[in-house]
Amino acid sequence: MTGNPFKFLDSYTRDDKEIFFGRDREIEEMYQKVFESKILLLYGISGTGKTSLINCGLANKFEDSDWLPVTVRRGRSMVESLVVELKKNAIPPSSASGRTLPPGGDKSAVGSRQYAVKDIKPEKVVKSLKSLYLDHFKPIYLIFDQFEELFIFGDREEREQFIQVIKAIVDSDVQCRLIFSIREEYLASVTEFELTLTDFLANRMRVEKMTRQHAVDVIEGPCKVHGIEVEKGFSEALLNKLNPDSNEVELTYLQVFLDKIFRLSTTNDTTQSVVNDSLPTVPSTNSFTIPLLEKIGDVSDLLGSFLEEQISILDDPAIGLAILKSFVSLKGTRKQISEEEIQDAAKTFGQDIPNGALKELLQEFVNLRILKDKDETDRYELRHDSLADKIYEKITLVEKDLLEVRQFLENALDQYEKRKIHLTGEDLKYIAPLKDKLFLNQRIEIFIENSKNFLVRTKRRKRQILSGAVVTAFIVLLFFTIWAVVERAKATRALKEKEIAEEKLVEAAKDFVMFTRNLNILYKGIENPVSFAIPGMPKGRLFFDSNFPMSLDTDENEMILIPNSTGTATINLSRIIENDTSQLGSREFDVRNLPTPIPTLFGKTGGFILRDSLVVMEAIKAIIKDFDYEYEFSIISYELSFEVNEGTIATNILSNNITRDIRNQFNRIRHNSKINFREIRVIGTDNVLRNLGTLSLTVVRWFNYDSYSVLYSLFEEKIDKKDWESVKRLGTENVRKYYWDHPRELNKFAYLFYLHLEDTDALQNALEWSEHAVEIGNSNRYYLFTLSCLEYKLGMLDEAEKTVKIVIKSFKDHNEPTQEYEVFLDQILEAKK
Repeated sequence: MTGNPFKFLDSYTRDDKEIFFGRDREIEEMYQKVFESKILLLYGISGTGKTSLINCGLANKFEDSDWLPVTVRRGRSMVESLVVELKKNAIPPSSASGRTLPPGGDKSAVGSRQYAVKDIKPEKVVKSLKSLYLDHFKPIYLIFDQFEELFIFGDREEREQFIQVIKAIVDSDVQCRLIFSIREEYLASVTEFELTLTDFLANRMRVEKMTRQHAVDVIEGPCKVHGIEVEKGFSEALLNKLNPDSNEVELTYLQVFLDKIFRLSTTNDTTQSVVNDSLPTVPSTNSFTIPLLEKIGDVSDLLGSFLEEQISILDDPAIGLAILKSFVSLKGTRKQISEEEIQDAAKTFGQDIPNGALKELLQEFVNLRILKDKDETDRYELRHDSLADKIYEKITLVEKDLLEVRQFLENALDQYEKRKIHLTGEDLKYIAPLKDKLFLNQRIEIFIENSKNFLVRTKRRKRQILSGAVVTAFIVLLFFTIWAVVERAKATRALKEKEIAEEKLVEAAKDFVMFTRNLNILYKGIENPVSFAIPGMPKGRLFFDSNFPMSLDTDENEMILIPNSTGTATINLSRIIENDTSQLGSREFDVRNLPTPIPTLFGKTGGFILRDSLVVMEAIKAIIKDFDYEYEFSIISYELSFEVNEGTIATNILSNNITRDIRNQFNRIRHNSKINFREIRVIGTDNVLRNLGTLSLTVVRWFNYDSYSVLYSLFEEKIDKKDWESVKRLGTENVRKYYWDHPRELNKFAYLFYLHLEDTDALQNALEWSEHAVEIGNSNRYYLFTLSCLEYKLGMLDEAEKTVKIVIKSFKDHNEPTQEYEVFLDQILEAKK
């Protein structure tokens, strides 16, 4: 048996072709796609083996003379790393640019750079590529591995510079192709590249996570090559032991198992394992058997060893362990946690970790498959419960005490924010011994200090009350007789005055005010806040009631009404004095059904949508626009249809669920074809079933800005979102380029800028479009009016006055109304004053 065939499974290289099993179809597909365009985008979830597919699978499809791979990781800057890798591969290798960052971005590992990243020009990169090609006379393949790091660590300036470099490479005649490998959850971020590189997403391939069948090939294929016998049923038993509840396989944990089994099966097993250097020695079996698998132990033991090794190879294992401890609860279970919470918890374990270093270490743990990538709430979590068990074993008793106190304070703060309950004296005594060892955030520190102050004030108040009670008792006894005599004399007069005042209050209370957000309108089936004010507040217990079917809950100056029907609801204000009920007044409200919502997809109600957006689509939504209440409808069902090359695909969707199979079909939708959501049926809490009709969008693989309907649709979408920077960029980059000879479109885009933008540079562009529209449009009076509006907004009042007078004269000559334009003229003249 030669060597260990089970080294890290996603780190195979070109030399490992004889043991790269289970991915033939994907390798062949990638090989075909790499020639379809200069750019190939490879995407999939973490752990699918994208890097191995490129470095081993794709590499072995090429002859040595046809393949010069240059792998680029972001390091400190994507453009800088690209330049450094090109110089490394030059003949002879150049070191003028210094060293790049290692994977994970450890800035401490890099010396001073010999140049500034901003000085790297696209044409210089292209020149370096040409020079590299002349050195080797091989086609160059730039492989941008873990491309998502550009969006995780990079800023907008770095991305824009990188886009310009890629555009220069694509537009050049150099023999170079580009392969981008990115995690699937960051695919949407790539769409900003399409504004400059319209075909960036046109050629792409999704790598699926390894299934059990492929995993069986990964186990048995290398064994066959290396002469290792595999007992029947061994592979299935191993996969059941590793992950019994899923059809998908985590490559990292599979490697851990295979490595240990291989070493356990060798004679005397004296070689140090990747994950455990203390395995038992057994005779050489030269085979993988189920009894051998049983000797290994469970997944918890293996993952614990794997965890030990990964922590030990970190630059600072203590920091890494402190981070991982943050993911374990007091009961030893894994928990979800944000970056800010990780920093606070790490301080409790004695590690103050800067933001940048924390982000890099978290990314490294994600890449090692110890952590799951952050979810939609920006929280991370351990991948396996067994990892939590092993990390919990490393938490000392003192640290557990600290965690317990910290958890107690966080719970107490939560109670304070909900119910205004301070820490008691006993609570403060409990936390006092460990408080100085805790690193608490500012909110908890303030809470503790406020609790101490509250306790001091409470004790002082009790003493003051006790002293005051003694003095008050003496005064009461001294003046009781005098007070009784005087009060008796006042009693009759006071009683009469109270009766008069009560009558006035009752009359005033009849003018009580009740109002909702929509005047006197209520909506069936939802919570309707109703504010009220009662002048005078007459004596007695006041209450509201109604004979209308509804729920009514009153609190101070507001009530919540939930009507169960439609119609006219009457709300009565009454009072009770000594079991006598009297009505003070009533108010009426119009109860209606909820307005009919409109269907939307990614906020769109029509127009155009990128096909790649559909691929990550989860559901459509029904919303009520400009509605005063936050409310969501439940989608019951709808009919979905779209066009592919073979024809039309139609299906019924229930419960608004889009399956993975349907999303995969979205990849086949024809460019510039329709996707239709028909018979959209929704229901709200008012139990009214509604049919919202049809939502229809035009699906494009890329946006053709030379299509007026596409560009105008994008304008409307960005204006609706108030994304003014995107509105400005869409106009300045595309209007003159595509519509310079179309006066009607020039005028419309110019008027859009006038209506929505305040930026002087943007308005100057719009002025240029408007002037050209007037010039080539035979001085159309509507074009002239747009011109006058822009001149006015730019402060060119004399020009605006002159232009609008021409407009007014033209309308008068055609016997058409001029009031609108004369009002605008008055506005200009008023501004000139």
